[in-house]
Amino acid sequence: MKPMRFRCIARVCFAAFTVSICANAQEFKIFDRTVQIHGYGSQGFAYSNNNNFLTMNTSNGSPAITEGAVNISTSITDKFRVGAQGYARKIGSLDDGRPQLDWAYGDYKFANWFGVRAGKVKTALGLYNDTQDMDFLHLWALLPQGVYPADLRTTYISHTGGDLYGRIPLKKLGKLDYTAYAGTRSFDNRGGFFLFTTDNGFNIQTINGHMEGWDLKWTTPVKELMLGSSWANMTMLRHGTFLSGPFVGTKYTNEETPEALWVGYGSYNPGQWEFNAEYRSLNDSVIVGIPAFGILGSLNQSTESWFASAPIA
Repeated sequence: MKPMRFRCIARVCFAAFTVSICANAQEFKIFDRTVQIHGYGSQGFAYSNNNNFLTMNTSNGSPAITEGAVNISTSITDKFRVGAQGYARKIGSLDDGRPQLDWAYGDYKFANWFGVRAGKVKTALGLYNDTQDMDFLHLWALLPQGVYPADLRTTYISHTGGDLYGRIPLKKLGKLDYTAYAGTRSFDNRGGFFLFTTDNGFNIQTINGHMEGWDLKWTTPVKELMLGSSWANMTMLRHGTFLSGPFVGTKYTNEETPEALWVGYGSYNPGQWEFNAEYRSLNDSVIVGIPAFGILGSLNQSTESWFASAPIA
């Protein structure tokens, strides 16, 4: 059995808060179809007593958490809907405020039990992945970082490809929402992968990968109880050169064996309370090679992470 590495922050007190402004939805008509525009902006402050977090100077307190988004959507027909979102952020050294295309896709719903999305599609994964760009919906200033790492947001929030989705009524057993997807992964050269490799003496010249998976959400007969599960299979191939050390100037390859990600989650929202929990298990190994010398070895990067919360709504 492969050893598992647990991500944790030990002996650290970390606090963060954000102030979000959500613009009122704007609507106008084009050829008798309603076009909606939404937007928000948020400014945060973070403090930690023992380390600097997410490349910010949080040991002295840092206001370097700024982000915002604008999205537009409309229904072309009663069954066909299109939309897109532009997004920008700056968290310490992560990103630099330049706008990026967060998602953009068309959605055709044949029936309640079957629909198709295609384009750059938000990835259904766990409780919050496909809504993490909506700060105003969450009580979190930062989502739990072991499960939703902010430095890898671009890599997980969307894929370029297609989804099949729908809702299946189960009569007295509730209802089941499903999503199945496949596509290529997105990588941001101002994000965590690039900062990590540069800090460790090598760079990334090319990076690519694909992902496929599914998500199931069961709305149970128990009022306000939802249970879910997700699975994703992901690959990543990196090429670059060593910037320091004994192999300086030499080309390298990092190829991940398919990352198998399993997720279990649930929520129960009676009255003013919101009980939420999520568990993730990632089985991941990286094969490190130098074309001039062959394969050097492999690095186990498997992780387990979880969170539980009980905020008052």
